[in-house]
Amino acid sequence: MSITTYRPSARRSFVSNVINAVEKSRQSFVPVNIKEDEAAFYLELVVPGYKKEFFSIDVENNRLNINYKQPKEENKVEEKFLVNAYQVSDFEKAFRITDLIKVEALEAKFDAGILTVTLPKSEEKKPVKIEVR
Repeated sequence: MSITTYRPSARRSFVSNVINAVEKSRQSFVPVNIKEDEAAFYLELVVPGYKKEFFSIDVENNRLNINYKQPKEENKVEEKFLVNAYQVSDFEKAFRITDLIKVEALEAKFDAGILTVTLPKSEEKKPVKIEVR
């Protein structure tokens, strides 16, 4: 009999340890890509039809919160769609982030229906050796 140990990809587990999606209380389907280079991680939210002035992004207790709340328009004329592939609706997305992210240097850019949040990497903490006397 042999025993096989499940070993998830080291790359995937590293990203999960640095940026981890949190359950959402209000949600619409908003796809998110996570990319990385030497300097930073990048969250790309695909949000066609959304307006940048209604986004709110903040960090509290190692939690990155991305919210979209559009004011309700009175007397809005309902449009008749033949095909409605996406809908613009309020949403909340939250991600747990670790100390490997330099929170004070976060940036967000909205261009062509994609919201990109840049999470710069902080200096890696080196192990500290303590001498026993």
